[in-house]
Amino acid sequence: DVDGDVSMNNNLYVDKNVIVNTDLIVNNNSLVENMMTVNGPTILNSGVTINDVLEVSGNTMLKNELIVMNDTSLNAKLQVANDVSLNSKLQVAGETTLQNKLSVANDVSLNSKLQVADAVILDDVLQVAGETTLQNKLSVANDVSLNSKLQVADSVVLDNVLQVAGETTIQNKLSVANDVSLNSKLQVADAVVL
Repeated sequence: DVDGDVSMNNNLYVDKNVIVNTDLIVNNNSLVENMMTVNGPTILNSGVTINDVLEVSGNTMLKNELIVMNDTSLNAKLQVANDVSLNSKLQVAGETTLQNKLSVANDVSLNSKLQVADAVILDDVLQVAGETTLQNKLSVANDVSLNSKLQVADSVVLDNVLQVAGETTIQNKLSVANDVSLNSKLQVADAVVL
């Protein structure tokens, strides 16, 4: 047994285990050339530098910011309990699935097609700068206003009255399958053949 301090001015070699029943204070660097196992909590009051892989078998809790200087690779899901703020672009190489609403505060730019599997509801004006192609019926519940020409490549079928407020010009024949009723004059500029 040693009751006082022990001072060694050279190396100390121990072939078996060393058991310390109180604090171990090292005033300089410590070098462990093999695995170090700690069974209780570990408190580090300064920075930690790891030159190789850091493997953590259980949960990891960070009570402050996580700053990563290079790329980050996640081989499984990333679950975030609160909001996520990105100060630059978000690039996704594969498909993206959102299980709730997507709210965008500013403009949205799509460089390719927009495919929607269900109905689309617009609460304001739909402005289209180029041509629009509809491969099925267009159903409109209210009035339709056209500020320019309406060109139809095929026949037009109206199931009700056609009301025209201004003059009507027909550049080809007018064929009527049934009776014609005129409530005012019929003026013909050229000859009439019956």
